[in-house]
Amino acid sequence: MVQITSVQIKKWKTWSDLIVTWITLIGTLTGAVYALFQYIDNTRADRAKETLKFVERFESDRMYASRQRVDAALQKLEGELINNYKKGEAVYSDCLNAGIKDSAISHDLDQIFDFYDQLQACSLSSLCDKDISLRFFGKYAFDLVGTIYPYMEQQQKQFGDAQYGSGIKFYFNKFKDQRKKQ
Repeated sequence: MVQITSVQIKKWKTWSDLIVTWITLIGTLTGAVYALFQYIDNTRADRAKETLKFVERFESDRMYASRQRVDAALQKLEGELINNYKKGEAVYSDCLNAGIKDSAISHDLDQIFDFYDQLQACSLSSLCDKDISLRFFGKYAFDLVGTIYPYMEQQQKQFGDAQYGSGIKFYFNKFKDQRKKQ
């Protein structure tokens, strides 16, 4: 028969306490890592939801009507703008600014610019997802700013507001950078 001494019991108890401590520590760390991943996933989902709210706003009747009026006015000016672009930047700018004034779309442009300013604020504060917002809104910003940048500069000078159109320019630049990488 094997006899167990008190020294052996103390050794087993020490080892047992050590093993329990390590198992508890590993369990706690595993739980913390799992909680962190859950938090990150939930944060991403919340940002995506906020971004999708902007998609809904962008597709709302009011914003859609503004975009349609802007697109129609610029399409109407397209031939004249192309001809004046060949004559130089100043002539192009004058033609564009007069065309926007004549077609009365400055309010629609302001509405679009305000939307992009709000979207930029949401993205930069990490309330919205930057990648998703760029996918949804980058191309429109790129196309619009590429055509009307002289108008934006003129408005900045007229109102003394260097931030006028900064949101849409932000998405213009991000989309342009993304295209360069591809």
